[in-house]
Amino acid sequence: MKLSFFLTFLAGGLLFFHITAADAETFCVDPGGGGTHTSLQEVLDAAAANSQDDLIQVTEGTYNGNFLYVSNQGFGITIKGGYKPGCGVRGSDPDKTIIDGGGADRALFVDAQGGGNVVVDGFTIKNGAQPANGCGGGLCAVSRATSGAAGNILISNNIVYGSISSMHGGGIYAASITHAGMGAAGDVTIVNNIVSGNRSGRGGGIYTISSSVNAGSGMIKLTNNTACANRASGKGGGIYAYIYSGSFEGEKIEIFNNIARANEASDQGADIYVSNSGYMAKVCYNNYVNIDASHMNNVTFEQNIKNPPGFVSPGSWDDSGTAEDPSDDIWISGDYHLQLGSACIDAGLLEVKGYTLAGGPYHFFIGPQIDFEGDARFDQWHAVSENLSHKYCDLGADEYKPSAMPWLLLFLMDE
Repeated sequence: MKLSFFLTFLAGGLLFFHITAADAETFCVDPGGGGTHTSLQEVLDAAAANSQDDLIQVTEGTYNGNFLYVSNQGFGITIKGGYKPGCGVRGSDPDKTIIDGGGADRALFVDAQGGGNVVVDGFTIKNGAQPANGCGGGLCAVSRATSGAAGNILISNNIVYGSISSMHGGGIYAASITHAGMGAAGDVTIVNNIVSGNRSGRGGGIYTISSSVNAGSGMIKLTNNTACANRASGKGGGIYAYIYSGSFEGEKIEIFNNIARANEASDQGADIYVSNSGYMAKVCYNNYVNIDASHMNNVTFEQNIKNPPGFVSPGSWDDSGTAEDPSDDIWISGDYHLQLGSACIDAGLLEVKGYTLAGGPYHFFIGPQIDFEGDARFDQWHAVSENLSHKYCDLGADEYKPSAMPWLLLFLMDE
């Protein structure tokens, strides 16, 4: 049973490494004048109209506003933060490139109406708001098509907090959708994100959907995310994952190595809610307390835990002196790094290798090789059986990085 589980995963296991912006026009957003543009919105407008794939590099700093990309041309867009002035060098710390929505509207809205791929990587996104029948308070990333296939979505290595949506996805809304025609929906991959203190109707932290009315859906993968203290007035306080394929065969939902804790939902699935329309779902190697399984069929649960995560200093809600009215609560950000002794350390699955008589040797990755800050995830091989070995990693977006012991520092200084 375990062997078929991992071979099934192999087909889509490396998806998030293959969504690229090949042959893209490259832009550099540098307010200091060292790039192609000084304004993020000007670059988004140019990319939406240039009839090709685009790579947008954004230098470190704070970008205040409500940023919008809307294109019906069918090309992909990749937006990456963390660059040094001039965009020649990229750092790995998402808290140095900040998009602040100011509570006025979505912080970042990417709408690929012609079906192109969408990638957003390496940002802190905060204080977004979509109060009027909208989705995605902090980040809304959509690939949609009325004819042909919709594109893939990749949201990785971001910190998203303090945002609100009246409908779906207070922190992150990620959707690949075909409305008509025979085109399939794309894959939606959410990896290495910290999502906390967001609110919405459904999917307070993260809402994902891959949906096609007249063809198959794509796969939804949520891997090594930390989704904590988010709130939903409906279902799925932390994470909401939904696949729909009409009467056609769809792909599966895979939820691995996540921490979803202290989330709230007025309806079902305080930490995780999954609706998979009868297709395969795998919920394995996670840390959560509450999951709603009433809309899940053909689902596998393995190696999930419910231990306290052991964060350095988790965030909290301040009730503003009105405990009876949560609508005016203010989010106080925290530190979601793991600390020594956390039950989440080495509780996730990183790599698998083995051998079958039918297929011979195999080796593939389950989790990402780095965490949200670029720290390596590494482990030695552990024999599970004669023909199966695992490497393990930490749950959530952070890979615990022990600091040097005092005696080691003294030894190095003597040398």
